[in-house]
Amino acid sequence: MTISTLIDTIEIQTNILDGLGLLSKDIDNLTTHWKQQIDNEPNRFINGDLSINSDALCNFRRLDIFTEDIPSGQGGLRAAIGGRHRSGRKILRDTLNMLIDRGYDELLKAYPCPSTGNPTLFKYKGYTYGLNWLKHIYLLGLMKDILEPELPSDFTCLDIGCSYGSYSGLVKKEFSKSHHILVDFPQHLLMAHYFLGEYHPGARIAGVGDVAQVNEITQGYVNQFDFVLVPCQIFDRLHLDGLDLVTNFVSFGEMNKEWFDYYVQSMTFRNAKYFFSTNRVQSSSTYDTDMNILNYPIHASQSMHFGVCPIQSRRYQSKKIWFFKAVTSPPIFEYIGMVPDV
Repeated sequence: MTISTLIDTIEIQTNILDGLGLLSKDIDNLTTHWKQQIDNEPNRFINGDLSINSDALCNFRRLDIFTEDIPSGQGGLRAAIGGRHRSGRKILRDTLNMLIDRGYDELLKAYPCPSTGNPTLFKYKGYTYGLNWLKHIYLLGLMKDILEPELPSDFTCLDIGCSYGSYSGLVKKEFSKSHHILVDFPQHLLMAHYFLGEYHPGARIAGVGDVAQVNEITQGYVNQFDFVLVPCQIFDRLHLDGLDLVTNFVSFGEMNKEWFDYYVQSMTFRNAKYFFSTNRVQSSSTYDTDMNILNYPIHASQSMHFGVCPIQSRRYQSKKIWFFKAVTSPPIFEYIGMVPDV
């Protein structure tokens, strides 16, 4: 499929979503951060007539649409040489060295950072990458270490808060027979369709508009596709017994408790076998929600792995324009285990 054909397909999905009322920005109980994102970011690549701004979509990672990365594609000379830039370079070097220490650099060699979305990238030790991609390489490495022996080759993974689908796309590269259900705001899923369609040419993708017209999303439906894009507003249409794996990285801690309960109290989640998550120990210092580690469905008796996530353990702050200093970063826990009976 050519890029123009892919964008035409996404434009059709956009119009279907609008006809179903799912492009509405009036979503209840969003935290301030995500309310602002939904109000503003879609306008950067969806035109007023619902056509797709193809230039913006093809450059969505460089433009930081809906997502930020290190290095950023935004900023002028001051940003390029100032403390924020210099601290970002240190984080990028430190994170790669951590992956090398763990042996996960072999995955980075196998799956170099894709150019889809035209990201700004960093070069070090022969690798070209961004921080978000290193995070996903780390998560894939951890998943392989702990879960690969437990999962069937054709496992189904549900990623809640998938962003533009980079983790699901990466896992599909490593496990070619796997199936992936991606859940997020429908506007986010339009970007995921573009990323996955270019990163996996020929992949069977159930577009977000098409899925929104399905009354009941069963395992039989999912098995027809490599990727199934499910708008968050219709998550309750998922009817999956015995789902192999549910993942959520950081975004549970960015939600209000109502949205969190909507997901983790669903029968789809409760009937799943394994749960893999990285999230803030406490969210209130960063987001206007009282979510904390005690809310998560993690139990010591069901745990296969628990620790502090090293990929996000360091943070730096600009100081006097040109310099930077280390600051305390809110800790992120990482958990892999069986979904507990509740």
